[in-house]
Amino acid sequence: MPLARFVDYFWFYDGLTPAHALERVLPEGTFELLINLREEARHTFHTGNLACAATFRGSWIAGMHLKPVVIDTASDSSMMGVHFRPGGAAALLGLPASELSDRIIELDAIWGAGSRRLRDRLLEAIEPAAKFRCLEKFLLWRVESRLPESPCLTHAIRIFQSAPESVSIRKVAAEIGWSHKHLIATFQSFVGVSPKQFSRVRRFQNAVRTLQLSHSAALAEIALSCGYYDQPHFNSEFKAFSGLTPTDFLRDAQGRANFIPLRTA
Repeated sequence: MPLARFVDYFWFYDGLTPAHALERVLPEGTFELLINLREEARHTFHTGNLACAATFRGSWIAGMHLKPVVIDTASDSSMMGVHFRPGGAAALLGLPASELSDRIIELDAIWGAGSRRLRDRLLEAIEPAAKFRCLEKFLLWRVESRLPESPCLTHAIRIFQSAPESVSIRKVAAEIGWSHKHLIATFQSFVGVSPKQFSRVRRFQNAVRTLQLSHSAALAEIALSCGYYDQPHFNSEFKAFSGLTPTDFLRDAQGRANFIPLRTA
């Protein structure tokens, strides 16, 4: 697939009606493109008082986040989107990924009328396969003649993904032949955050998966297996990224990984 080095997967759902009104979206370490195929607006909310923070219509892009985002659900909703690989969104967006860190913005602000044309075509396409072909064609057009592939950066991202608990920035920089400063600057431009911040998010995601699989409250063992100094360090990092303690996560996740029903009472 020509987009494989930029895109992890496309997704689509239709007629979804969750049982809960709000959900907490956890940081995953990458960007998400979202296209609303209904006319009903969607919203984000402040995590503290749950006051409405922003309203979105049409299409929007969520940058690399270091904290949870609270969003609403909707009855009979229909959406599709793109889950990018770490570092993959910058070439398609045409701007440094760091400009969208901890931000969600309307796609019109980046692609202008092109985003509206894309949504119109997706609405015209009847079958899911046709929608996916339409989305793929548009993204291929967007990425054409964009930045060339950087094997060094790709290798660095792979290392920080695979061993987030133990990797050294200086060691990775030396391995790919870059200076420490150049690696950090390039990483921020393409991924959206520094290598250290990215590693923290990936370690957090490893912990989320471990908790899901274990269904266990043996948090000290999980903390050590995921590379945290001790359980207090684990608890602190987990809450910073999710707004939940590990125990609360086990209670609320209901088998989910990164979209957690929000308890409002």
